[in-house]
Amino acid sequence: MLKKQPVRIITLLSFIIAIVGIVNDLFYTTHSFSVMRIKDALNPLNLDFGFEGQSISYNGHNYVNAVFDVLLLLGAILYTTSKSTEFRLIRFVFSTILFSNVLLFVSVILLMIFNPQYLPYWIHHLPIRLFNYGMSIFWIYLSLGILKFFNQTVPIQLDEFEENGKEYVYLVKADSGKRFLNLLVDLIVSILIFYPMFEALIYTHPQYFASEAYMFLASSIRLIIYYSFYEAVLGATPGKLLTETRVTNEDGTQPSFGSIFIRTVSRLVPFEAFSFFANDGWHDKWSNTIVVKEEKPMME
Repeated sequence: MLKKQPVRIITLLSFIIAIVGIVNDLFYTTHSFSVMRIKDALNPLNLDFGFEGQSISYNGHNYVNAVFDVLLLLGAILYTTSKSTEFRLIRFVFSTILFSNVLLFVSVILLMIFNPQYLPYWIHHLPIRLFNYGMSIFWIYLSLGILKFFNQTVPIQLDEFEENGKEYVYLVKADSGKRFLNLLVDLIVSILIFYPMFEALIYTHPQYFASEAYMFLASSIRLIIYYSFYEAVLGATPGKLLTETRVTNEDGTQPSFGSIFIRTVSRLVPFEAFSFFANDGWHDKWSNTIVVKEEKPMME
């Protein structure tokens, strides 16, 4: 069951973060890099995308972030009007906030490795950098706490049948429609999350990304990090949180990191992504995991 006090806090935080984010990403224009750094620190999302190498974010505006800000606002409204039974959009957005901030630290490390001359520039702006990283740690802590709260209170859906006078309980598996939607959503979200990091690496080392082999390697690394992180930490990717499904062992318990890693690496097999249309996906069978539906919790 969902406790009233955490629900009120999550609702209030969702409204505040969404409204501040909409103002920050859509209406506040600036040409000052110093102001932009402060804006970035106050914004929990770090998403982007570009066409022909040109980012669609400029002058302090971030239209990709703004889409997720609006989704969070809509999620907060639905969460309130549904008496706290409809929270998939809140989980979806906070899961994106979580990983986009984790990846920020990975991006800095990679920039230091591939572009050592970045270090003096980084040190020169150390105070604002430390403030930004401190805020990122706060966003990670906040989003992880909210997501863990839902994970602990949202049960797995069970069904039962009777055979030879005995009752059997079984986990309800996600259907192929939900799993296909998971695939599409996770593809889009992973690209939006990783785009800022890849954009910086392409800018500093364009020769690497001109090669198809390097592009395939980068795409594979994106997939492995994305699925390994989400399914090991939360048991679900943003796509699964949106469709209210979860990865478990066949007995409903949380899979080990070894099982999650096998499941993730299996996705690199050609055409594996569509294998779940036959029944269970190959990555399910090879890792002895399944994707199950979640049950709607009730308020206390």
